[in-house]
Amino acid sequence: MRPDPAPGPQGRSEVKASRTVSGDRAAPRPEIALPGGPARGVVLQGIVVAAVLTVALLLAWHPLEDLDIWFHLRAGTDQLAHGPLPALNQYSFTEPRHPWLNHEWLFQALVHATASHDALPAVDAAGWNLLRTALAGLLALLLVLGDGGLARLRGRADGTAAPGTGLVLLAALGLLWPRLMLRPELLSYIAIVLLVRWTEGLGTEVARDGLGALRPRRWLDPRTRAGRVWWLVLIWAQAHGFSSVAPLIVGIGLVGGAADGRLRRPTRAAWRAAGLGVLAMLVALLATPNGWQGLVFPLRAIGQFRGADADLRRTVAELTPLLASPDALHATILLFKASLIAGVLLAVTGWRRLGLLRLVLWAASAAAAFATQRALGPYAVAFALLGLRYAPSLPQVSGPLARLSARARLAWALGVATAMVAGAGWWAQGIVSNNFYLAEGVARRYGDGLATAQYPLIAAGRLAGQPPSRVFANLGASGLLLGTTRAELYIDGRTEAYSPALWREYLEIKRGGDQALALLDARHVDRVCLAGPGGAFAALARDLLASHRWQLESAEGAGLLLRRESLPPGPDAAPLQEAAKRSELMRAARAQEQEARDRGLSAARAADALLAAATLHGLAGDTGSQRTCLEQAAQRAPRHALAQHNLGNQLLAEGRFDLALERFRAAAAANRRLGGPRLNAGVCLMRLNRPGEAARWFEQATRLDNGGFEAWANLAVARNAAGDRAGALSAIDRALVLSPANARLTGLRDSLRRSGSAQ
Repeated sequence: MRPDPAPGPQGRSEVKASRTVSGDRAAPRPEIALPGGPARGVVLQGIVVAAVLTVALLLAWHPLEDLDIWFHLRAGTDQLAHGPLPALNQYSFTEPRHPWLNHEWLFQALVHATASHDALPAVDAAGWNLLRTALAGLLALLLVLGDGGLARLRGRADGTAAPGTGLVLLAALGLLWPRLMLRPELLSYIAIVLLVRWTEGLGTEVARDGLGALRPRRWLDPRTRAGRVWWLVLIWAQAHGFSSVAPLIVGIGLVGGAADGRLRRPTRAAWRAAGLGVLAMLVALLATPNGWQGLVFPLRAIGQFRGADADLRRTVAELTPLLASPDALHATILLFKASLIAGVLLAVTGWRRLGLLRLVLWAASAAAAFATQRALGPYAVAFALLGLRYAPSLPQVSGPLARLSARARLAWALGVATAMVAGAGWWAQGIVSNNFYLAEGVARRYGDGLATAQYPLIAAGRLAGQPPSRVFANLGASGLLLGTTRAELYIDGRTEAYSPALWREYLEIKRGGDQALALLDARHVDRVCLAGPGGAFAALARDLLASHRWQLESAEGAGLLLRRESLPPGPDAAPLQEAAKRSELMRAARAQEQEARDRGLSAARAADALLAAATLHGLAGDTGSQRTCLEQAAQRAPRHALAQHNLGNQLLAEGRFDLALERFRAAAAANRRLGGPRLNAGVCLMRLNRPGEAARWFEQATRLDNGGFEAWANLAVARNAAGDRAGALSAIDRALVLSPANARLTGLRDSLRRSGSAQ
């Protein structure tokens, strides 16, 4: 047995050397020097930094599209004028006493400070766009320069790790881009990166110095690691409720031990350190204007709709489970699945080096992403932290790379770097040309300013100059009206600020019909503002336009504003009102067509404007002009799936099934997650007496939207027409689960069962 070394100068020297271990990188491992020395490592890391930062800034530079930003502007303005907001929902006439806590006041002050404060309709979003881009750039820099990245850039580490970290970070950006919006969660991503790394460094200090590293005075000293952790969480708690996860991060990090990433059996001292860390984080989270209620409010908000029948997943996209996200994010979802496989492989092959904290953070955020699309951002950050811990050790681990010569290792690194740069360049050109966004089926575009036909600015301008009135505004319009007017709103977009009962009523109004108009009457609504009148609220928009009790006050590509009005007596009153509505719709449509002719617009944004014009023409009953705008939109941007799909709908309504089929196929090819074109392509094929082909398209539609009744019902009819009785019965059973009272399907099922029994 080898004796323990005797105490003496040598032992003291070893203890002193251990103090140089940094919490920002793993413990050094034996490395084989590259030909060319540190200079090549600097060049490789410089390429990684440039590629990652360029892609991140391109993804972050897009027109303002955030719906919540206007609420944060209003809240920040009111707080500066009157102090902290009350713990009630004061912005609604429907539920003004509903409990709600503002846990984002610091972010709202930042939004207020960077707003233009111009009078409507001349809204300038330059300050907000710059703020979002700056925060995204900071996040990218923190990721690329951490975990040894800064040391490689200074020539102090083997550069073969650089290309691997670059690939990890580009993959992380491929997951993160949908969440690069100006919301408080963007600050949370930055806070998570810093907290994980600083907690790992604090774990190293605890492993070395014991509980003395967690003395109370050290928590308050920002020069120490404990102090940096505590003050970071304190500031984070003022900006976003997601800071509630800080005690878990710190507790798991301190249980996990030192920052070298190696898993060890937790000691009693580690458990005590974790307890002290959790307690310190709770104290930091309590130091907010909301106190202990602010600590538990995010948890209450998460569970608000559990068990309720107010299903908002088809209304609020970010509440949808990621893998079930309708009509969008095809490549992003594929990358998410690939990252899950990669993460499992990393965990299995490198769990001894990855560390408990990063493993748990990745696994927990992956589970959250399955539940809600909103968790995609934290998952992307967690995946980056997992890969960044593993990638630097890849050339040194046992396996083929470890047996390569120095020159072969250099060739491998250069090959990976070349592939990374090529991929980043290909992606960058897609971002700038908007092809990437078109393929992903989102309204986001590259550039600046405001998103095309996104915000009903004319409506907001009219309401801003009038006394407060009761306004029903859908989610697309409510935030803008809250931030720019003093209207009394039905809802303002915050899901946690309203009860499930009110959200059920909102969804009922959304469906349109006599019941919707009766609910508006019961709430004594004075005005209705609908953003995106050709989308989910198209039925309600048509009902309001057809009603003589509602007058069209203004129309624009982004929406409609209607006011309650009693029809004056006389035989000409109704025709005059209808003519006035049509005239306003046509004026707005011509304005959108003129905007599309602006040479400064990209092809995708010009097509967006033409789509808005087509919607207005359709509401006015001018189907000829509607089809012309759709044809121009499809011509300007052939890869614009929505333009192709809407044109196909027009041709289908006209009975031109072969031409409509071509458009639906083009839309399906442009956006691989768009279910509507596949459903309608099947309808065209049925009309063309090709049920076998139709069934295949209906099957694709059911895979994209498993809960869509129409696809299953049509699939049953197509299979039956193609002679597949068993397949038809299976599809009917699924359709009847979704719509049990459908008499036609019930009759078809009974007929097929009788024919089967007769055989």
